[in-house]
Amino acid sequence: MADPEEAIRQYRSGEITAEAAAELLLPSLQATGKLELELSETDMPVLAALQQLTRPKLPPAQALTWESKSWQALEGLPDSFWPQLQQHGLDKVPQCLNYVFMVRSEMAADVLTQRVESTSDHLVMTDLPQSFEKYNGRVFGRTPPRLLTRADLVEWAAWLRAIPPIPDASLERLYVSGPPAAGGQES
Repeated sequence: MADPEEAIRQYRSGEITAEAAAELLLPSLQATGKLELELSETDMPVLAALQQLTRPKLPPAQALTWESKSWQALEGLPDSFWPQLQQHGLDKVPQCLNYVFMVRSEMAADVLTQRVESTSDHLVMTDLPQSFEKYNGRVFGRTPPRLLTRADLVEWAAWLRAIPPIPDASLERLYVSGPPAAGGQES
């Protein structure tokens, strides 16, 4: 495992690229879960490269269908999610409802993002590939945190089902999470 300070020194001196420095830092980050380094603004390309290395891989390009298994599950979502939330005590602390759409084009991501932003107060983020020929992108949505009720699940599922079909988009995943921590990370 490379010394993190040495990797940064080599980057600053121009001996290695930001990407090479990130590859040297990755084992330390994976081993300890953090990097304790004094970094300056000039080191930001290393952090960006490190973020790229640790980012989940985009799914391979594939044909997408609007009525995916997750979309079909929306009808029974309140009945399946609510008992799980109660069982784990998640109905007693604020939670966010999350959904992920896979998209096969930038246009699909734009249409979906506009639809969500114009019809809800949900936070929307995208993760799009440089080329849709090899990978699908993702559109992430998250409701503001609140104490959830079964009625909230019914409303959320109905809202998702009411989105008109968007070519090159497919509902991939539904889940519940705690509110984002102060730094924007999920708990």
